[in-house]
Amino acid sequence: MGGRSLYRNRFLKYRRRTGKGREWRAVIINYADALVILRRGGAAEALEWTARTRARIGLTLNREKTKLVQAKHERFDFLGYTFGPSEVGRWEEVRDRLNRVWVGWSNYFSYGTRLMAYRAVDNHVCERVRGFLRRRKKVSSRGARRFSDQVVFGQLGVLRLRRMHLGPPPATA
Repeated sequence: MGGRSLYRNRFLKYRRRTGKGREWRAVIINYADALVILRRGGAAEALEWTARTRARIGLTLNREKTKLVQAKHERFDFLGYTFGPSEVGRWEEVRDRLNRVWVGWSNYFSYGTRLMAYRAVDNHVCERVRGFLRRRKKVSSRGARRFSDQVVFGQLGVLRLRRMHLGPPPATA
């Protein structure tokens, strides 16, 4: 990682030193060899400047993976995440997609003490699901009674990460 990391840092320092970030009014997100430039207008100019500058210090852009998109209207993938507008289908599709993400997330972060983190994620997910359903069903209140924790994690079938951590609740006789 050493050599290429040094070059990437040189690129970012040069961009700051030349004032391109302020001039473009752009946000640059850089991770390892992946790069996203978020800018209103003039994206082609920013891309060409980036390609020339990186080439000068020995870095190249992968032209097959590099593309210009209008993030308000088009989707793009970056570091395993999809950004941009998404079409929301039926609740069952949303729930199933959410549950797949949570299973993968909980498997990735399954080491160490995680109960407090899972509890925080469960609370956040419940609030977001409640908001999603409230907007979809045009509920004027916060929806806490109609879409309680028991409804979200029970009847609606959203996975509760705490249950994955602790295991299923004991069976009652």
